[in-house]
Amino acid sequence: MEKVFKMKPQNIRVFKENDVRISTTVNDNFSLPVDLSSAQEIEWVVKLSADTATIISKTKTGGDFVFPSANQLYFDVTDTETNIQAGSYIHELKITTAAGLKYTVFQGRLIIQNSII
Repeated sequence: MEKVFKMKPQNIRVFKENDVRISTTVNDNFSLPVDLSSAQEIEWVVKLSADTATIISKTKTGGDFVFPSANQLYFDVTDTETNIQAGSYIHELKITTAAGLKYTVFQGRLIIQNSII
């Protein structure tokens, strides 16, 4: 039986043209660690809204994630990727398990703020 993932909202603020590292620990609804190594795919996307084109994308198959432990991951968003119009965007991290089941780990707002430099 597949585990049910505990979704946690995650809002992120970053200044335009700045680098940011995003990290998370993935546990199931019983707070037990979820082993990410067997996931078929892990994807993080940024969009203006749910029905618009993807602005930023990171994938496991693309080699964008680092796994410090079995249930932890992080990835870097570059200054080039945050060089978008200041404003509020929606972002989401989704896992596709070895069995092909899909679970949203977190969703929230990515807020790009103007920088004066």
